[in-house]
Amino acid sequence: MDILRLMLAAFFVAGFALPVWGAVRSVNHARRALKKQERDLKTAEDLAERQQAEYSIPEPAGLAPGEHLTAIAEKYDKLHDEAGIERPWGTLGTAALQLHAVRQTLLIVFSGNRINAALIVVGLVLSTVASVWSLYLPPL
Repeated sequence: MDILRLMLAAFFVAGFALPVWGAVRSVNHARRALKKQERDLKTAEDLAERQQAEYSIPEPAGLAPGEHLTAIAEKYDKLHDEAGIERPWGTLGTAALQLHAVRQTLLIVFSGNRINAALIVVGLVLSTVASVWSLYLPPL
């Protein structure tokens, strides 16, 4: 009978510890994702400013129409890839970059918290099992 009480105590402890652990991991994951997105946003804004400056330079003579612009776009696509930044489509304005960064941050945070949510659910299930089980154990 003592082994059953030890198992019950272990379930209660796990029922508390797992949700706390999952919640702490969720907060830490969100904090890391936000810091990464802030760094990526700064890099993306710098690249966008440099690209806009290059677009304002007149096309060199002897190039086919649009060839200069295509070369610039390909150059900055490569720079985005090297920096590990997903390039937003459409306008290069700061507002568009910021909205894209917010979207990416939310996607990262939500996709990375599946394990943490599972820890919380398992902890709550163990705590519930322990509570119901304790009703059927004879008193000491």
